[in-house]
Amino acid sequence: MSSNTWQLFVDESGAFEKQPNRPSVVAGLLLQHENHPDLEAALRKKLSDAYPMIPYPPHATDLNMPASRVAACLVWEAQSPGKRPASDKATFSACAEAIKSVRSIRHDYKDFLAVVERGGWPTWELLYATTSQMKAETLPPIRKLMQAQDLHMGKVLDTILKNCPCCTLLASRSGLPHEQPTGIDYMSQLRALFERVLMLLASQDPVPTDLLLHIAERRVPNDRAGVELPIVSRDVQEAWQQAEEALFGQSRNVRLTGVHAVAQLPPAYDGNVHPGVVIADFVSNRLCGPAGDGGTSLNSLRSYVRKRTGLPMAMNRRGVTSDDPLPTVTACGRPTEAVRDAYRNLPKGASVKAVQPRWAREQAVEWIAALRPGLS
Repeated sequence: MSSNTWQLFVDESGAFEKQPNRPSVVAGLLLQHENHPDLEAALRKKLSDAYPMIPYPPHATDLNMPASRVAACLVWEAQSPGKRPASDKATFSACAEAIKSVRSIRHDYKDFLAVVERGGWPTWELLYATTSQMKAETLPPIRKLMQAQDLHMGKVLDTILKNCPCCTLLASRSGLPHEQPTGIDYMSQLRALFERVLMLLASQDPVPTDLLLHIAERRVPNDRAGVELPIVSRDVQEAWQQAEEALFGQSRNVRLTGVHAVAQLPPAYDGNVHPGVVIADFVSNRLCGPAGDGGTSLNSLRSYVRKRTGLPMAMNRRGVTSDDPLPTVTACGRPTEAVRDAYRNLPKGASVKAVQPRWAREQAVEWIAALRPGLS
């Protein structure tokens, strides 16, 4: 019996329970990868094309800072000709005044220059500090370049993935207007994401669905040790089993066949990382702000995702054909509970009527309408 094989790439953005007033998300890319053996190489090349001279893998936090483009130019100049990537005229042109300014007052940028002029890549802290020091008049052309590169990446992904079933996934938190924000921990959001994946991929089809998970490493509380430790495969598998039990009471025909925990930051976040993890990093970073805005509608979030990533934010459940695919975003709290009750055909529970953000409420309404036709 052949299997139906998918890959799930997951990363996160935000401080979760440590900063409850700020948004946090767990996000990723769900991709059916059968019959696409060259997809990894093609995605890697396209990512490098979108962000020329930025060392692979590009990290979204670095890409947010103009100093990263200045670093790319200076690192390129420091490398020997045989090891340089292709030069990019647009990047050099956008950074020309900034490079001149940085070099004219070397003392103010000595830490930054000490790294890049050796051909090394700065930490995000150093990129942040350098961006803060850069003269305001040198920033507009770099920011214009950054915007163009982000849009280019969205078009690239749209082009290369258009014939490959895939979607953007997102799990965030929700609440009622009068409630004091409380931080939803990372593992709770990860379980909510897993529930949505299971709802999409589980079916009565006897052919099983195999899922290979690539997840960016994060430090999470370890009850046994009493401290925060890097997430390991066992943590992820436990979260997966909890999501299965919440939906089905037992395992269904979606098999988690492997978990690859990927170290998140340089130097361990190396050139061998799958480009799907890089995309998950990009998606989580770019969607954290809009997802945390209480007024963001589901349609606005869909449009934003499509514009910034080129990826869909909806998918039909396996075995269901519909002109209205369901949202692939979810939110902890009442929305997750209400959709879960509908999925299990349990009595209607708590209302999501006043839930914020708006998109969290609207995605739950769409799912409930599909699962309880005529009763939502």
